[in-house]
Amino acid sequence: MLSKFDEQFVIYNREYIRTLKQSYGEETNVWTLHDKIIISLDSVKPQKITDDIEHHEQVKREWHNKHIFEDMAHAGFDMVIFDEAHKLSKKGDGSESARYKVGKLLSEAIPVFLLLTATPHQGDEDLFVNLLRLVDPVLFADKKILSPSLVQEVTVRNQKRAVVDFDGERIFKHRITSLIEIERNEIDHSDEMKLYDLVTEYTGKYYNLATRTNNQFLILLMILYQRIASSSSFALLQTMRRRKSFLEHDEQQLDELETVAYDLGRTAISDSDEMRDDDILFQQIAENKEDLEVEKFFVDECIKLTEKITGSFADAKFRKLIEVIDEIKNREDQIDLKFIIFTEFRATQTAIIEFLRKFGYTCSSINGSLSREERIDQVESFRNENQIMVSTDAGGEGINLQFCHCMINFDLPWNPSRLEQRIGRVDRIGQKHNTLIFNFHLTDTVEDRVRRILETKLERIKDQFGDDKYTDVLSLLQDDFSFDRIYIDAIKVKDAENEQFNKVADQIYNRAKEIMDTDELLLPFSDFNGNAEEYLNSEVNKIIENLVMNYLKMNQVEVNRYKVDDDLCYFNNPFPGLRTGPATYRNVTFENSASYKTEKIEFVNIEHPLVGNITRKLDNSASTGAVSAFRLHLNKFSGVSGIWFIYRLEIRNNVDREKIAIITVFMEDTDFCNNRISNYLESHMVERVRIIQNFFCPLDAQAVSEAALIEAQEKAGDIFTATKLTWVEEINEYAGRSEDYYTFKKNGIRNIRVENIRESKLRSLEKEKEQSDVELLLKRNIIPKLELYQMAFVEFA
Repeated sequence: MLSKFDEQFVIYNREYIRTLKQSYGEETNVWTLHDKIIISLDSVKPQKITDDIEHHEQVKREWHNKHIFEDMAHAGFDMVIFDEAHKLSKKGDGSESARYKVGKLLSEAIPVFLLLTATPHQGDEDLFVNLLRLVDPVLFADKKILSPSLVQEVTVRNQKRAVVDFDGERIFKHRITSLIEIERNEIDHSDEMKLYDLVTEYTGKYYNLATRTNNQFLILLMILYQRIASSSSFALLQTMRRRKSFLEHDEQQLDELETVAYDLGRTAISDSDEMRDDDILFQQIAENKEDLEVEKFFVDECIKLTEKITGSFADAKFRKLIEVIDEIKNREDQIDLKFIIFTEFRATQTAIIEFLRKFGYTCSSINGSLSREERIDQVESFRNENQIMVSTDAGGEGINLQFCHCMINFDLPWNPSRLEQRIGRVDRIGQKHNTLIFNFHLTDTVEDRVRRILETKLERIKDQFGDDKYTDVLSLLQDDFSFDRIYIDAIKVKDAENEQFNKVADQIYNRAKEIMDTDELLLPFSDFNGNAEEYLNSEVNKIIENLVMNYLKMNQVEVNRYKVDDDLCYFNNPFPGLRTGPATYRNVTFENSASYKTEKIEFVNIEHPLVGNITRKLDNSASTGAVSAFRLHLNKFSGVSGIWFIYRLEIRNNVDREKIAIITVFMEDTDFCNNRISNYLESHMVERVRIIQNFFCPLDAQAVSEAALIEAQEKAGDIFTATKLTWVEEINEYAGRSEDYYTFKKNGIRNIRVENIRESKLRSLEKEKEQSDVELLLKRNIIPKLELYQMAFVEFA
């Protein structure tokens, strides 16, 4: 928020809240102490209080619920935004998560309520409907009438590949995916192939045993072994060494164990943010000494082979990696071309970095052990210094790498959703190039044959329904078909071409088609045909840029453009004595879209301190009788002069609606408003300008101001009338839905058999309706406010 929009937020957590309480008093609502706050959802969710908890813990939870949870709703915030909003879950049986309670509390207390999520449906209609009810409880009171058209009324969602900028250019570039087939042979890669066969034979045998005995830890261990075997010998070596250490340590305890049962904490390894195997590697799997000896022999054999392979980076994938990097650099004709390389395992990540450094490449890295600040530092080092970023799937979310357009997937996740998350790091807003994706495939593996069949089916979905809906449907398919299990089942029978597997692939395709055909996603794309400039306030941005640039020129402050990026500029602070900013403003932009380029952007908007200082300075000049004046060299208006007025129109109903419009008026004298020049000055940058020194205005500024106000009021009246008509129509439509909502609730309450409860709920509902009716009256009270924002004498030469 700071780097993109120059919005300063305060980060709250439990410790900071307690500190504020100590400073301002126990009864102080600390949420009122700052206007803009960021806090994690789990820090504020209500804590459950039950009879079985100790007294001191109960007191602690009661304090939390009152001072952290409930006080939020009483702080008078104007807006709340939930990121990853699908975590606010309420099931069909009415059970609510603590996170949902936060959403419900704030949705009822705060007028502007925004939910941000890439996966709102999650394959569960009840979860989705209850999420929608947080946004509009009236519209979605009855689940039976749920339809895509209703959902569209409260959602903003565009087709990624169809989004264009103001010049009609695609914001998202094309994605070009290449399959890099890596073939191994018995001569050059005999040890590597022997290792893969050893792991595959072992996992196939013991996966069968695990499924028969329902040994969930053994199932996960076999999945882990097989995925590591396709990653690198380095990852397998580290895993086997850790497993051996555990087995030898626990051998003496085995005599005392007949059977061991474990409570599985997650259903699949891929559910974690990154491959974390400690909880699996450090669990006893064998049920007798014979099984233990078999596993120890397997582990020892794997260690022998991996130590031999890792000693010389003999994995075929490493050799192919350096070939691909060199080939792409030559093809793109860019010696310093940046790459991001993804792998699932940290040991493989470490090996890749060590291998690339032997060839002179500098690398940044991200994995799950890094803090948020450390990840940001790694991204910046990749942006400014290093040529390659090597990341585990911990870097598949939450980082922006659109300054890089080449991605290599050193190993591929079995769940295709994870692959989409990776690609999303570079295929995003701000990417100037087509993204080049290179997927490594070991051709002699069962996984490769599985992937080929699956991708053939999934590509049909993408071709029929588009990239965006393809991404949506993947999360639902993972719920219906565990991709981990599909792969391991194929490995178990050692034949991915068998009839049973092809049936599963067909089932995946048919299920995806069913989801699309029956509108299960219920998320239509928005019919967004309006003027995008209005949404981005670009007209205000242009005026702000004009104001700042002209003030700098008037005060002989030089504005410089960067050679590498002329969209950004730098200049000295024109108010050095005020101590309200740096000595030099760097990486300055006046456009929203440009703020995506770097985390260190200086976005100057109407809220920026620099604009505030300029406005106050000009206001002080105007109050002393002075008028800013400048001469423009523009042949089309040569010889014309007059006063340029900028007005700010604010329309609001003091409840939940506000519209800001900028109105410009150019008066040649008290009788003539030149609309042609007004429109030109509003939409064009002032380039060739000279400040008129010691200026005395030839016009009666007071009289011209009065005439300009009449012109502005006429323009404002047109805008106000159109706005009011639109708002009233929408409010009336909402009022009709509100009546339906209260009728629906009243009928439900009347079915309650206990009289006192029924009557109490009816009274509460009637009171709620009375408050709603009062609010509707207030919403219809729409008021305009017109203010003079700036004025200057303009002379054209």
